[in-house]
Amino acid sequence: MIVPFLFCSTGEVQNSLWLFYKYMQFALENDSPIIADEKYFKNPSYYEKQGAYPFQNIVNGKNTIFDFPKPTDQSMRKLKKIPFTEKEVKKIMDKYPSIEIGCQEILAIENKEYTKNIIEKIEKIEKQYGKIEAILSWTWYKSLEVACKKKNIPLIQLELSTFRFPSYQIKLGYFQFYDKYDSQTMDQDYLKFLEEKKIQKFFSRKELLGMFLNKQYLSYLNRLNEQPKYEFGVNIGPLDPLERAKCHTDEDKQLEEIQKMIKLDEMTLRIHPVRRKDTDKFNKYQIDHSANSIEWILQNRRIISTGSNIAFETLLLGRTAYVIGDNFPYRYGSVSTLDNIEEKICDISYLNYIIFCYYAPFDLMFDSQYIHWRLTKPSMTEIYEYHLDYILKKYKIQKDIFQLNNYDRLIEIISKTKEMSKSEIEKILKDTHYLPDENMHLRNLLAEEKKTMNEILNSKSWKITSPLRKISKRLHRKTS
Repeated sequence: MIVPFLFCSTGEVQNSLWLFYKYMQFALENDSPIIADEKYFKNPSYYEKQGAYPFQNIVNGKNTIFDFPKPTDQSMRKLKKIPFTEKEVKKIMDKYPSIEIGCQEILAIENKEYTKNIIEKIEKIEKQYGKIEAILSWTWYKSLEVACKKKNIPLIQLELSTFRFPSYQIKLGYFQFYDKYDSQTMDQDYLKFLEEKKIQKFFSRKELLGMFLNKQYLSYLNRLNEQPKYEFGVNIGPLDPLERAKCHTDEDKQLEEIQKMIKLDEMTLRIHPVRRKDTDKFNKYQIDHSANSIEWILQNRRIISTGSNIAFETLLLGRTAYVIGDNFPYRYGSVSTLDNIEEKICDISYLNYIIFCYYAPFDLMFDSQYIHWRLTKPSMTEIYEYHLDYILKKYKIQKDIFQLNNYDRLIEIISKTKEMSKSEIEKILKDTHYLPDENMHLRNLLAEEKKTMNEILNSKSWKITSPLRKISKRLHRKTS
């Protein structure tokens, strides 16, 4: 039995109501209970009257963005409910001086009362319905981790990834048996994947973008090799308590460090919609107003992100991602310090690994058969091949696609995923020269050379021997 878990420390459930209804669909299909705040268990008609987000995208009785049937009061009555009562939530959160501090600390530090509550609910489920095989949670709470370890239950974290509506056609999400912000385990898994040495051929950036981008965004394939206007783009995130708790980011300090290295007119800031009220705080910088994140990223040589989705999108588009802060994912393919200005182009193998192994197709994340297969602990290569086969079959792409040359492979991928003719595709791509791996290889070599030169110029030995070089130059002038 797989049990979904959803806890809302703020008491404001509407932002994650869509997720609860996705869980509800899973629970009803698999006859599983749900552990969640009791507010989620209110009749859906109550939230529909308020115009809640999950009811704004219903077509033919189904939510078109997250693919769940329109929730009804009747389906809610069938659900096996294991609620956190308002009284229980209040007792858990009363420990903290404010809701804001509580929301942050409860993520990274165990709350004994919270742990006790979770264990009680697990024991209630196992007494009434049977053994729990795994718990699904959108957030990795320390107390939930402790409770699951005590009860010997695997904990699986799910979350949306870079690949989501509206920019991307194929939705992917996180599906891992460890905290999304455990970058060390993430890197270890990638090294395991490389050590298995079973995947020999990888899709290029253009092929990956051609596969996943929505049709109206395909023209960006023409701009991957475009010369950026700015040296740095800084993503001003939503001040997510999760990121503050687990990554210890400091955006003010980052901005100060960047200004020591470059001029203000060499950088842009992109502000998350929930931070627009803080625009005055950043009025000395150039504020970006691009229609989407892809447009903005391509204007910059390097992106500093306190949001992991922007970081991976930067890597995918062939720009340098700076991931500053403890525990952020994607550190392996990124620059993790502001000590020097670097240019680092991420390996194609790493991009393919993230997309086809670390992420999972959104449909599979809520598929009981798939979850049970993942509980058998398949190898990294087996997971990669499973996800890749699933996507190729969904779009009727042949597995022997790597036998095609680079150009024909790109055309075939776009043709199948977008249902476009070759002439339509070539009309969009007419201005692009297909240089997938050769160009990236040269950029990688250049980036490595620049990195080596920066290391030399900033080394102690170079600084110590500076007087000797000056004397040598003077002697050379005198003798010439």
